[in-house]
Amino acid sequence: MRRVSQTAFLLLFALLLFFSTLRGENRLLFPATLFFDTDPLILIATFLSAHAVESALLFSLVTLVLSGLFGRFYCGWVCPFGAIHTFVGWLGSRLHLSQKGARGGYSKRQNLRYLVLGGCLVGAHFGGQFVGYFDPVVLLCRTFTEVLFPAVGWALSSAFEFAFRFLDNFDFGNIVNSLIGLFYRLYERAELRSRLFDGALLIGVVFLVFVGLNFCRERFYCRYICPLGALLSLLSKRSLVRIRASQECTSCGVCARRCPTGAEPGDEKTFRVEECVYCFDCVDLCPENALSASLRMGYVKRKNAPPDEHRRQLLLGAAAGMIALPLVKTPWRPKRISPLLIRPPGAHAEQEFLSRCIRCGACLRVCPTNVLQPAFLQGDLDGLWTPILKFRFGYCLYDCTLCSQACPTGAIQELALERKKKLKIGQAFVDQNRCLPYAFGVSCTVCEEHCPTAPKAIFPINLTVELRDGRRTTIMAPAVEPHLCIGCGICEHVCPIVDRAGIRVSSVGEQRSEENLFLLDD
Repeated sequence: MRRVSQTAFLLLFALLLFFSTLRGENRLLFPATLFFDTDPLILIATFLSAHAVESALLFSLVTLVLSGLFGRFYCGWVCPFGAIHTFVGWLGSRLHLSQKGARGGYSKRQNLRYLVLGGCLVGAHFGGQFVGYFDPVVLLCRTFTEVLFPAVGWALSSAFEFAFRFLDNFDFGNIVNSLIGLFYRLYERAELRSRLFDGALLIGVVFLVFVGLNFCRERFYCRYICPLGALLSLLSKRSLVRIRASQECTSCGVCARRCPTGAEPGDEKTFRVEECVYCFDCVDLCPENALSASLRMGYVKRKNAPPDEHRRQLLLGAAAGMIALPLVKTPWRPKRISPLLIRPPGAHAEQEFLSRCIRCGACLRVCPTNVLQPAFLQGDLDGLWTPILKFRFGYCLYDCTLCSQACPTGAIQELALERKKKLKIGQAFVDQNRCLPYAFGVSCTVCEEHCPTAPKAIFPINLTVELRDGRRTTIMAPAVEPHLCIGCGICEHVCPIVDRAGIRVSSVGEQRSEENLFLLDD
């Protein structure tokens, strides 16, 4: 039942992300953020950082209550990242890739995850959203969106290309052709073919490191790193569900040695209920069939219990968070806003945005033009993996507000379409050293033709140029009306100068910032 549950939730997580690009008229058809709404760590961190939460996140209170009553069932039965760790740990043992004793008993180093939790919560309180780097649901969503799905898209694109060439040479009948056509339409609707993301390699490496550590110690991430697991552990100390041994128990120690999380089941007085994820491996492996799960009312004090290490690690984590925060928040460049730091329409002012954004990548997944990309150092260390617009990948669609609908924490405010069409996120500038009419005396108004605003922010002007032989001629060249430009970037994306466009969008003039304006009001 546990394996079925883990597989079902992992598949649900993947399918919700896969189909999150399916949409009606400017609306998402699938709740891409469903799993974020069950994550209480995101709820708490968002409340500490923004002092407000999205109403959908309140559903995670159910996870908190159930964890207090029935222990860390979420880690063992629901968490999609936990399912991957379970599978990789099992695979390592089957293929003899894991080190001897990859499970092993309890280690005091498992309290390190409380240090991570303390750092995340203190960081959130002071506006540093560290949760986005360690939370399992966020980490998995970011990896699926920016690494796995593009890789699958490339593989499927190659497969369909081969299949269509193969079908041209052989006739397999209408049924086979119809099935391949059906899969191809589904593939196109999921918009996998053209999805590429900057910095995906680093995100993939982080994911592989966390997963690969299972070969050193099974569920390594869950034991030593996961802040969500640490939070649920604190709530699970008085769990009603206990692993108990009957009189047939011979104290052979198999259950304690084979426990993947070091919960030390068997003796109720030594059972670490806060470590147990209720995988029931111990019940299955007991040679005497002496273990079973049962309900136990009241608190059972553990025999020879040491001082509360959890509290100590939380305090150390809080101190570490306060030390790390200045290193992350300090601007490491001159106090000028980066022209490349163009945020999605509806994004809060920069500091408020950074305090809310958990770097999950949900907005990147639903963006129909692939213009949203994970930032690297455009906004210093504090903005790592937050969404920015890169117009060599795409442009901001004029009649689209999907990114704001997908944001689980409200970092991108949901906008009415009419307001979004007038919202300024940047400003286009013509580079006369690279724009074809100005640089080479050739007529070009491609950017003006694609400008979506009404009236157009880019308009053609007559430009008189002197040719090499001394003759003068009049050509068409683009010019920009700054009060009309909204910074959508389609002009930069379609510019015939493909390496570095002759017209480029800068973050200056964005309406969300009072410090990044360049025109005085009339």
